Order: sequence, then C-alpha cells, then structure tokens
Amino acid sequence: MKMKLYIAVLFSLLCCSCGNDFLDISPSNSAGDANLINSVSDLRIATEGVYEVLTSSSYYAGEYTFVADLMGDHMMEPSWGSQHLKYFYAYGLTKVSAGTGFYRLIYLGVQDINLIIEKADKLENTPEKKALIAELRTLRALLHFDLVRMYGPMYGNLGKGTIKSDALGIRVAGKAYKDVREVFYRSKVSDVYGFICTELEEAVPLLSVKKRNGYFDYWGGRALQAKVYLYMEKDALALAAAEDVIKNSGCELYSRDEYVASWGKEYGSESLLELPTSLEDNAGYTSLGWICSEAGYKTVVPTRDFLDLAEADPEDVRFKLLRYSSKDKCYYISGKYPGREGNIKINNPKVLRLSEVYLIAAEAALKVNDMKKARDYLGDLRRERTTTDPDKYNTRVTLEDVLYERAVELYGEGSRAWDLWRNRKPVIRWRTPQEKDEKGHTDNLESGVISFDFFQTIYPINERELELLPLKDRESQQNPGY
Repeated sequence: MKMKLYIAVLFSLLCCSCGNDFLDISPSNSAGDANLINSVSDLRIATEGVYEVLTSSSYYAGEYTFVADLMGDHMMEPSWGSQHLKYFYAYGLTKVSAGTGFYRLIYLGVQDINLIIEKADKLENTPEKKALIAELRTLRALLHFDLVRMYGPMYGNLGKGTIKSDALGIRVAGKAYKDVREVFYRSKVSDVYGFICTELEEAVPLLSVKKRNGYFDYWGGRALQAKVYLYMEKDALALAAAEDVIKNSGCELYSRDEYVASWGKEYGSESLLELPTSLEDNAGYTSLGWICSEAGYKTVVPTRDFLDLAEADPEDVRFKLLRYSSKDKCYYISGKYPGREGNIKINNPKVLRLSEVYLIAAEAALKVNDMKKARDYLGDLRRERTTTDPDKYNTRVTLEDVLYERAVELYGEGSRAWDLWRNRKPVIRWRTPQEKDEKGHTDNLESGVISFDFFQTIYPINERELELLPLKDRESQQNPGY
C-alpha cells in the first residue's frame, strides 16, 4: 500500500502519458506540473515512487527475473506449464512476435526519472537533494543496464565472433524529451555502457552509507558498479568495488543453517538491494512465486542438467530449495520464492545480494591473476553452502569453478545464459536430437549449442516500432538476423 501511494503521487506529479511504442513515448502533458516538486519532501516521494517500476510483474517481481535462466541450460518451461515465457526458453521471438511492454516499461521509468530530476533543479542544492538525485541516477543506470543486456550484445563481445564492434544496444536517455514527434535512434552498446559507468561513478559516492531497506544506498550502488564493471571486463575496478562491499558494508553471508529459511524472510544479512512486496502490493499471478510454483502457473522447472548437479552434491543447501511434485513428477524451484504469510505471491525481489558480490570478487580476482583472492572469496562462499569438499578451492580456482558456483547460487535469479555468453562460452542444452528428447527439451533450435554470437541471444525490435523511422533507416536499426 505504501508503494502504491508513492506511485499515485508520482503519476499525479508527472502525468506521463505514453504512445504505442518504445521509440516514441510521449512526455508529460499536464499544465504546470513542474511546480508540483516544491520541496525535498516532494522529491523524496517522487524518487520512492520510481521503485514501483522495478516491482512490476514484467520486471524484478516477475518475468524478467527468469529470462536469462530460461535462455540457458538449467531451466525450461514444461509442456504442462503456462507457456507464457516459452518464447524466451524456445528462442521463438521474431520481429513480429516480439512484445514491447518491457521496453516501454523501462523507458517510461527512465522518463519519469528524467522529469523528476529536471523539475527538482529549482530546489536548493542541499545534501539531501544531492543524495536523492544520486539515487535517481543510480536507478537510471540500472534500468539502462538491464535493458541493454536484452537488446544488445555483451560489452566484452563487441568485435568478437560475428558481433560488430559498433553494435547497437538501446537508446541512451539521459534527459527528458518534450516533442512527441521526435524520432529516436538506438545508441551503440559501447555508448550505453559508457553512460551507465558515468552515472554510477558520479552518483554512488553521494548515496547514503546507512543501510536503507527497499532502496538504493551506497552499498547497493557499489554492488551494481561491481556487476557492471564485471560485464565490461574492467576486472580491477570490479574487484575493488566488490571488496568495498564485502569489507565495509556490514553485510554477512548466510550460513548453511540460515540459507533456506532466508528466502521466506525480508531484508536479511545479505540484502544489498531488496524490493518490498506485501499482501496489498505484489505482482499477483505473474509474481515470482506464482511463476515457479506447483500451486501457481508451473512456468519454469529445472532441466535434467541442473538436477544432475543437485544429485552430485546432496549436501549443498542451495539444492534444498528444489521442491518435488508427486503429481507432476518433477521438481520446482519454489523453495527460492516460497512466499510469506502463507501467500506465494509475496516474495521480495532480492536484486543484489552479498553472495553475488563474493562471486563477482572471485571472478574478477581470477581474471586479474590474483589467485589468492579468487580462492578466498569463492572458498568463503562454498563453505557456507555445502559440507561436500568445503575447502575445494583452497589450492586452485578456474573460471569453470566460478561459473559453477554462479549457476547454483544465482539459479532462478536471471544470470545463467548471460554469464556464459559474456565469457564467450556457449549454452549447451543438447548435442543430438536423441539427447534433446532424452532431456525433454522442447525448444525451436536447430542446434542445442548456442554460441555467444548466435543472433537470437539478442532480442529483436518489433517491426511496428521500426515503422516510425524513415524507410532508409529501418533495417540498420534492427538487430542482425531478424
């Protein structure tokens, strides 16, 4: 209810209408609404309202959280599931079938942010105002980061394989726009990431170091920086940001005894950015719990490959989040999103966790050849997760080790396919038609080995949106292969 109040205030403040596309979203059309942010208190309410975008059923509170896993090798949509995410699992998106809802949601959120920043310019430049503007810019960076991972190649893959060095990503939207007739073009991936870096480098130092449940603080901002730097292969910077969080945030890894129960609780010791949900304010029938539960839509289940990992280490508490259904004769990952108050729809999206920061630190340390730190950070995490060879990484760590721990720790949190592709490794589901049948895969792929430069790792732009552009520009603004 609290978040709904914030968003109601925000929309009454901005009155931001939208068109039918994501290349041309209409700006605010309310007369005199610039006068509605008259104090830092107004600015705070508007800033808090922006988080409602993140808890949309299309975003972290629902579908987006599963996309990168569904495109990977460890999650699938079963034939008895809802099928509403099958396009991602089956690589079935085309320029005709590609939706625009998520793209538009992100840009409406960005436009809200830009308008708030613009309207707050008249306020006295107090420390609180600076912190709120920094929070808005951090949110703007996150929205750009999440979208460019879907509509552009990984930054580190530019110029590699069949990917062009000047490949397009999304439009950088660093300021509010006013003219609905303006036509927008996509920016290069390198420019999008450059914008994200600048946003975070300038904004994060101004965020509060005091922990703020439900909102970005300095530590959540540093965790996001570490993640962005890792994707950009700026490994020394990723390591420095991750270590800042690990050493100074006051957050602690869950122990083996705490881990499973932590998923049914709010704001635990690992949370760096966790978004609130409640009985009154949740994503409903497209929420995290409903998507992955036997009692819900049964949309996602683990693949045979992931179950093989679970069988190989029954002592790992992360696999204890799997729940067996005797009715469907399969496992669901509903232990990760069990709900609260007896309601599976109520699960706080844990956008940034300390576990992921340890994994970032380990991978970045490995890539800068600091083997001791790589062993220490990966080993620290493993010892809190399994009694099977807990000191496995005391002497040696490889990239495969890091990717294994990421696959298990971040399962169902939207990471797997992107982790493989940004390291220029393929997603391997099956190698022969017989293996495909044995593993129960129902994707539309000609090959179950999905290279990092396969064109369908990047989503198409809906052709209706391209019709807004001059005819001569439409083909160049579409992603290759579509």
